[in-house]
Amino acid sequence: MGVYVNPTEGTKEQFLDKICTKRHLFLPPEWKAEKGQVLVCLVDNGAFTAAGVCYSEGEYAAFTVSTDKRSKVWFEVPLEDLQPAISPGDYSFMLSILR
Repeated sequence: MGVYVNPTEGTKEQFLDKICTKRHLFLPPEWKAEKGQVLVCLVDNGAFTAAGVCYSEGEYAAFTVSTDKRSKVWFEVPLEDLQPAISPGDYSFMLSILR
């Protein structure tokens, strides 16, 4: 799997709370966020959380496998607001396929 959110200040949860336009607590949203937005899945792995960016249908499918029972919270966020928390290469890659 590909692109993960790693803010330089604060937690992933704090960063996503600050920039999200919609939050989905119990069920994943439909694939494909609104134009200019991406879905981010915050996964509770027990000892740590991971925030994966669903920039493609394949990435979305990886986070919605029915046998994965980990707790998840979904965020819809503006792509440009993710820039400080992902690598420049990942940001450029997502820009090239999402715009």
